[in-house]
Amino acid sequence: KVPREKLLEFCTFLKEKLLFDHLTCMGGNDLRRSWEVFYHISSYRNRCIIQIRCELPRNDPSVDSLSLLWGGANWHERETYDMYGIVFNNHPKLERVLSPEGTDFFPFRKDFKLLDHWKIDWENKGKRPPPQPLVSSDRRKMGDADG
Repeated sequence: KVPREKLLEFCTFLKEKLLFDHLTCMGGNDLRRSWEVFYHISSYRNRCIIQIRCELPRNDPSVDSLSLLWGGANWHERETYDMYGIVFNNHPKLERVLSPEGTDFFPFRKDFKLLDHWKIDWENKGKRPPPQPLVSSDRRKMGDADG
């Protein structure tokens, strides 16, 4: 585990001094009491992979972006933001990559309630109604003042 305040410094050391040259994968986890980001970083020269975990407070899910160290982090961080709402500070283009524009929830969070967004018609033998957009119809809730 690496404290979030030291993540960028530690990863810079890994890349520049220990020759870890490839961010293989990364993602997030909802631990209920906190958030976690994890990274798998490879060194082809040294033939090894390291896993780094960084725990984030529940009330401040943010950490420095690693996209300037490893370009591949760009899309991984965007997906993690899109699914969990974890913010990557100094990311060049932190925006949703999978969810439709205007989505006002993060579907991989454990407190996400699917049935709040997808209603089942139990009166009609459990048949599902036609799909509805997964965005709030009240644009003001999402910060759009023109609503």
